[in-house]
Amino acid sequence: MDAIEGVGLLRDALSEVPGLSAQTSADVDPPAVVVGPPALEWEDYSSAPSTGRYPVWLVVTGGDGATEQLLGLVPVVAAAIDSVDNAVLLRADPGVYPSSAGSDLPAYQFQVEIALGG
Repeated sequence: MDAIEGVGLLRDALSEVPGLSAQTSADVDPPAVVVGPPALEWEDYSSAPSTGRYPVWLVVTGGDGATEQLLGLVPVVAAAIDSVDNAVLLRADPGVYPSSAGSDLPAYQFQVEIALGG
């Protein structure tokens, strides 16, 4: 598997979560999950990376109930990530997602590690 295939596997698994759109572009229409490009690691002198660490943002609209909505969706998103072969969910951190509309949106950022073919 290469890094691009990892993005596709995560996006496909997350697209199965009811009520969320799964995408790879920076513009979001919450509630949504966004799969970002991975940080890559090499374990040897191969030209192909051996591991990718993918950021996955769970994004909701701001306002009353945002925290509760995020906390309700975290286990569902985690289960979708866990369904991906060779994917290991390392952590989920609360934060904000920068919106193209100019205001940051409430979010959780998941760190997902996938073994690649390097």
